Amino acid sequence: MEDFFSATGALRGNQGKWILNGAFYKADEYGYEAAAEYLTTEILRQSNMTDYAPYVIVPHGYSQAGIAKNCCMSPDFLALNPGCRELTLYEFLQSHLSEEQLEGLMEPHSKFHARHSLAETIAPVVELVESKTGLSDFGGYITAIMELDALTRNDDRHINNISLLQLPNGLWKTAPVFDNGSGFGARDKDPTIGSFAVNAEGVQLGDTILVSVDFSNTEIPEF
Repeated sequence: MEDFFSATGALRGNQGKWILNGAFYKADEYGYEAAAEYLTTEILRQSNMTDYAPYVIVPHGYSQAGIAKNCCMSPDFLALNPGCRELTLYEFLQSHLSEEQLEGLMEPHSKFHARHSLAETIAPVVELVESKTGLSDFGGYITAIMELDALTRNDDRHINNISLLQLPNGLWKTAPVFDNGSGFGARDKDPTIGSFAVNAEGVQLGDTILVSVDFSNTEIPEF
């Protein structure tokens, strides 16, 4: 989690992304992000977390330089919340902290980070968000995200893929949990540990079928 307070995380946000007909699409870039998003969604369906972006796999849904790549798609949560304004946590902090404070928070080798643990660093951010938005459990929201990331080994959580939504009436809510595509080592390409594949049988790691999915009649859901 050393990249948590980076505005760009691990600098991996350059995969193909687009919005079409109320759905948000992401194409595989580094490995098997679509499979990781799908598997994380299946875990969340069995959890007590209810506000998350559910992802489905769109096999060979994107072509880059003549190469077909798998995609994943989820509902565009802004389209489901008409009139809402989205602020990433980075944008929110940028609007409430001085340039010096923000730089100290985001620079991993700053004196602030040298003197404080990650938990001690996050605590005042939680307090700031709750005091400015009226949200009563932003800390619980961040904790749930970190627990999910620890479970799925998602190493690309940062302040640009955690968002707040401001409603038309001025009230605030947390955005659905989204962008879980670095989980399960999905971007690891070390052949000695195996790699993800999405094939006719489902989502597979090495010789093990992780989730059986019939993609032969894949239908794009209506959102």
